[in-house]
Formats: sequence, C-alpha cells, structure tokens
Amino acid sequence: MKKLLTLCLILTSSLVSAKSLPFTLSAKGTKTNHNIFFITVMPEETVALSIIDETESDHKFKILTEHGSVETLDPLLFQWKAPAKSGHYPIKIENITTQDTLSLKAFVLEPLSNMHNGHLKGYLVGEYPQKARKNNPKYKAPKGLIAYDHSMKNLKISPHFKLSQFLCKQTSRSSDQYLLVHPELILKLERLLNNVRAKGIELPTFHVMSGYRTPAYNKELGNVPNSRHVYGDAADIYIDVNPKNNWMDDLNDDGKINKADANWLFDLAAKQDKTDAKDGLAGGIGSYKSKPGVRGPFVHVDSRGHKARWGR
Repeated sequence: MKKLLTLCLILTSSLVSAKSLPFTLSAKGTKTNHNIFFITVMPEETVALSIIDETESDHKFKILTEHGSVETLDPLLFQWKAPAKSGHYPIKIENITTQDTLSLKAFVLEPLSNMHNGHLKGYLVGEYPQKARKNNPKYKAPKGLIAYDHSMKNLKISPHFKLSQFLCKQTSRSSDQYLLVHPELILKLERLLNNVRAKGIELPTFHVMSGYRTPAYNKELGNVPNSRHVYGDAADIYIDVNPKNNWMDDLNDDGKINKADANWLFDLAAKQDKTDAKDGLAGGIGSYKSKPGVRGPFVHVDSRGHKARWGR
C-alpha cells in the first residue's frame, strides 16, 4: 500500500516525464513527481509538504532550506513556514535512502494589497475585476504576484520551462517586474510537451508567445477583462523546434504553415484534456490562424478547471 499523507500542495503523479521521480510531492491541491517544480505562497504562510512514496518501501526523506522554518510532522509529512519577504526561496526535498531529490522553487508573493494607483512598487498592474465571473473562485483576483528580477532569467520552474517564459510582454520603466503562473498550467504544458515528443518531434520546450498579462496590458490589447492570462493559468504556445523565425513549424508536413498546424496541436491538446480532467487539470483550448507579417498560428491552453473550446 502506498504511503499517502495529506498535504496542502499536490502535483500530478500520473505525469509521464523523462525526469520523473519514484516519489510524489503533494501540496496545495497539486501533485508532482518532476525533479524540478514550484509553489507560490503568501508571506508567512505555512504550507504542508506531503510525500507519496511510490516504492512502497521504508524510505526516509528530509527537507533542506536556508529560509523559513521546517517542522517535521511525520516521516512523510512536513510543514514549511514562508519568510515574510517576497522572493524566491529554494527548497530541496531528498530521499535519503536513494538520494533522489526534488528541487522545489518556493515563490513568496508580493501582496496585491501593496498596490497603489494600480502600480506594484512602480510596476503597472492595473485593476482586477471587482467581482468574480459567475461567482467562480477561479476568477477571483489573485492575492499576490511573483517578484521577478533579471537574475531569474534562466530559473527553471519545471524540467522544461523557465519562469521568464511567462513574463508579461508589456514595456515598463520600472526595474521591478511581477507575474503569476500556476502549477496546474505547467503540469498541462509538461504533459503536452511529452505527448508532442511521442509524435517524434524533438522539442526542448514550447515557444510561449503570451503567458501572464497584467490587467492593464490585457486591456491595452483589447481582450476581455476575464482572460485567463490575467490569472496566470493560460499560455499561447506554438512549436518551433529550431527557433530562427519565431514561427510555428509545419506540423502536418503539407509544405505550408497555416492554421492547419495550429489545429494539429489543438487536437493533441484536446485529446490529452480528457485525461487532464480526471486529474483536476481541465481547461480551455483555442486554435488561432496567423496574422501575415505579425505572427504565425498558435494554440491557447489554460487550466481554468472546466472544458472550453474555440477556433477549431
């Protein structure tokens, strides 16, 4: 019988990955067996870190961190109390017996309550809708955003994705930047990337054309106020194996690059979403044609919690 402990943070153990671990970390409703992953927490928030030992053995685990405080509640259950200051705080979860390790990036969020006139420490964020759409908690304004600086440019938040890929594209005079990305979205993208590779496409990562958008930037683009991008759980992506022109590749081998290629990726994501739904990762998928001279075709993927389809 697997050793399962209740945890606040959960990431999906069914995810197939070349770098999967023989144990699963669970926290805040998400599960993962990636060797690299992340969590987001509020200042001084206490997070339970629960381990599911897939080996059914008496393995021992430990948590290593230089920041915050760790309390051991059980051999497979720990609590980490986050520091009071926003920032990036590495945590190492190690199987002492096998020396398998999970590099967990903990991001303590900068509270949105610190905003002044739509700015967070000089960075334009704008205003989130005051009421959640249809009273859906998925559309509630986030409590905080991840503080980003240029030293984090190559910081991985999963085996194949970097935090910088999800930065808002808006220009800013502020040296401070903020963004939001949800673990559920990254789990979906890792799984989709694995499925693309299973088709024989050796892709290191997706090109993320648009990840997080501040409400201000989203408004500037003319998008709906409740776009999933402003909540940090959406990405517009395309496949560009050898990035030269920042354009979608010819995925269906018809000698053309057009919406049919976006539809190819759409269909793969839609098929996957049936499995995603069982893991609490259901979401929206949209297919978009190219705009000549501006951008190529792309696919929207999000983890809004329920099925949504358009553009196909």
